[in-house]
Amino acid sequence: MVSGNVVIDMNSITNDDLKDAGYNKQLVDYLKSDDFFGVNNHPTATFTITRAGQFKADKALVTGLLTIKGKTEKISFVVNRKENVYSTQLKVDRSKFGVRYGSKSFFNNLGDKVIDDNFTLDIKLILK
Repeated sequence: MVSGNVVIDMNSITNDDLKDAGYNKQLVDYLKSDDFFGVNNHPTATFTITRAGQFKADKALVTGLLTIKGKTEKISFVVNRKENVYSTQLKVDRSKFGVRYGSKSFFNNLGDKVIDDNFTLDIKLILK
């Protein structure tokens, strides 16, 4: 049996693109607000592994349940292994978790004010 559980501290949200400290803080605070991830009410997100395939050519398929803002979706992704480092780039559709602000999935009159529904998590696990 394969299983595992990861808890994500949503207060750890950061932005590496904006160099101006004031604008950076504004953006991060807004991402933590109820318009986006509602961190006050949902301080953690979780990922529970439900299935993991065997590694072949240093790649394996992992399936599990991702919960953000109290909503759970089944996701699958490929994990890459290189020595003791396991990594993946996971694309997540925020609209499936009720993160509606600026989403074309919920609003059709936003024009050039649309915010992409997808965000990317770069995940790296290093075993020591």
